[in-house]
Amino acid sequence: MLLLLLLLLLLLLLLQTLLLLLLLLLLLLLLLLLLLLLLLLLLLLLLLVLLLLLLLLLLLLLLLLLLLLLLLLLLLLVLLLQLLYNTTNNNND
Repeated sequence: MLLLLLLLLLLLLLLQTLLLLLLLLLLLLLLLLLLLLLLLLLLLLLLLVLLLLLLLLLLLLLLLLLLLLLLLLLLLLVLLLQLLYNTTNNNND
């Protein structure tokens, strides 16, 4: 009878240790999952920053193109004015 009780106590102790190990393993798994989620979030943030930088670059390019177009229009205006001035000068002569 005493041997049976001792065996039962040993079994309960073993079961408790196994449950503790299982709990520890689950905790570790949860921590790993949390770390993975954090890494994914960081990657997403990096992607967002890269996307914003690309958008900024495109905006800058568009601005440069607009400036170039403005310069071209100004040059065209100067050429037209010069042509107009030359034709009026030729008529006076």
